[in-house]
Amino acid sequence: MSRSTGCCRGARFFVAAAALATFVGCSADEEVATQEQAARRAVVARLGDPNQVLLEPTLEIRRVRLDDASRPAVGVPLEMEFDAKFNSSGQQLRFSVGTQFDPQEGARKPVRFVVEIRNSQGWLPIFEEVVPGATSQWFDREVDLPAAAGPLHLRFKTRRVAAVDPKNRATDASTDGSAYWGAVSVVDAEADERPNIILISLDTLGAAYLERYGGEPGTSPEIDRFLANSFEFSRGFSQYGATLPAHSSLFTALYPVHHGRYTMPLPAMESLVRHFARAGWFTLAYTENANVSSVFGFDDGFDHWDDGHAHGFDAFKNHGNLTTNRTIDWLDREGRSMRFFLFLHTYEVHSPYIPAAGEPLQLANRITPNDKRVFDRDPRKMASALLNHTNGSRPLSKRDIARFRALHIGEIRSADQLLAKVLSKLEQLELDRDTLVIVTSDHGDQFGEQGHVGHGNSIHNKLLHVPLAFRWPGRIEKGSYDAPVELVDLIPTVLELTGQRIPEGLNGRSLVGIIAGTEISDGTEAAFSEQQYDSVECARWKGPGPCRIGRYSVQTRRFKYVSSEIPRFERFYDLSADPNEARDVSSQYPAEVARHRALLASNLEKPRVPPTDEAPMLDEEIDDATQHRLRALGYVE
Repeated sequence: MSRSTGCCRGARFFVAAAALATFVGCSADEEVATQEQAARRAVVARLGDPNQVLLEPTLEIRRVRLDDASRPAVGVPLEMEFDAKFNSSGQQLRFSVGTQFDPQEGARKPVRFVVEIRNSQGWLPIFEEVVPGATSQWFDREVDLPAAAGPLHLRFKTRRVAAVDPKNRATDASTDGSAYWGAVSVVDAEADERPNIILISLDTLGAAYLERYGGEPGTSPEIDRFLANSFEFSRGFSQYGATLPAHSSLFTALYPVHHGRYTMPLPAMESLVRHFARAGWFTLAYTENANVSSVFGFDDGFDHWDDGHAHGFDAFKNHGNLTTNRTIDWLDREGRSMRFFLFLHTYEVHSPYIPAAGEPLQLANRITPNDKRVFDRDPRKMASALLNHTNGSRPLSKRDIARFRALHIGEIRSADQLLAKVLSKLEQLELDRDTLVIVTSDHGDQFGEQGHVGHGNSIHNKLLHVPLAFRWPGRIEKGSYDAPVELVDLIPTVLELTGQRIPEGLNGRSLVGIIAGTEISDGTEAAFSEQQYDSVECARWKGPGPCRIGRYSVQTRRFKYVSSEIPRFERFYDLSADPNEARDVSSQYPAEVARHRALLASNLEKPRVPPTDEAPMLDEEIDDATQHRLRALGYVE
């Protein structure tokens, strides 16, 4: 394990592992500066937490999606008021307001939202706004609160608004509908040194394509620099080679076989992000719809979840920039005012491969100098071509595969530039030393290995090997670890790094001991992955009903074992001699095969969720926008 030292900024550490206290100490000036900055950082008390807020009367908090954004919200009639008592005095009130009407109804009149605060003289109005009924979207608002000696007592009102016709005659007020108070929280100043957290998922970024891991020169200078200046797990593995189940494992710290989130219908997900919300972080996400969407329940635990506005094929030229810019805008406005957990997810690297002009496209053209085709005029053709190759109906030529690979690498350079923008903004805002940043991915893509192109239909390490690194300047020394770790380990590690209890019953474990240097590899580390569907094989079988192949793998530092239920087989690879997993060497290592088979069996013996066709569905239908996005990404025809 390689290690280097860095300067510490902070008076104490919040990780459970005592060894992290061995980091370099702070100077007096640095300690004072840190205390001042910590005093400015605020914690959040939110509606819906019975330990923080008393609702009068008791109202249900549920997830509400309006347009492209989701909020935990109280839904009320258009004429209603309710009280809430917060256990803190509070400096600022944050909330979202929105309305929703039956689409079969006619006119949708405006609705007035009012907030009042209780003081010694009675009720004092502190907010009033009329929201147009014709617009179904969230309006995010914040109000500075007057100084209060004790707990905060607020009243929230909604009122119908009568319209006025050109002859100044009042008409009927709003028709029946619902008004929503979303993400209601009170921000309270508190000396708190726990860090901000930014989790960045660069979808479809396989580690093998980074220059740091032997990829093309010039592909990933910013990502490589981040990895080099962080604690890097050079053999991080995803638990599934597709976006939805892999991200479900990331947020639950459960293997796919235990959370069961493969395809529709989906069991509901309880995200570990809830723990950060309950502990006072403001939780928000900027994503790009499709398989990481509030429609599929990924917004669980988040105060603000933004699915983005990239719905169809025309959005691909700039979708990563839009997502990154929304993130940077929020950091500019709010990043220094509270402690936050921010999830940033982009499909920039995902097919259809349309690298940005400039360095990304130049890189792609340098890789295939005799083939400079682009597909940005109609990305549906690329999505269709990849899907047809995957399902075996129309295999791609070697020339096509080589060009797609080059364009994919160009897109990695595009994502590399986006990451640089976010990290630069953190430095500009002087948030970099107070923020734990994690960079990872859900899976990679294949380009001809074992006959596959794209992802979702293989258990090959080209898909499963992903970057994984933690950066917290002054608190985490840069270093590296080369034994297998898993994507399910990510959030348990962040929980321990920020001084929180790790729930029982998870498949993931904390990596803090490794980061601190107190846990040394003993050669027994293993990473589990699985694959439940393969459209090529399913199309060939033409069998009735759902097609589940039940394929699982376990890999240790040197070996990888693969077991398949349908068709039944097992394979064993020596990764040190055969990293491309081309030769089954099970006959040469019978003892190792037995050991790895037992490792896999111990995982599969744990309780498993029901098959997805028996699991409860999420509440929401898949809307047109999400369906367009899934089609554009090549997931559906």
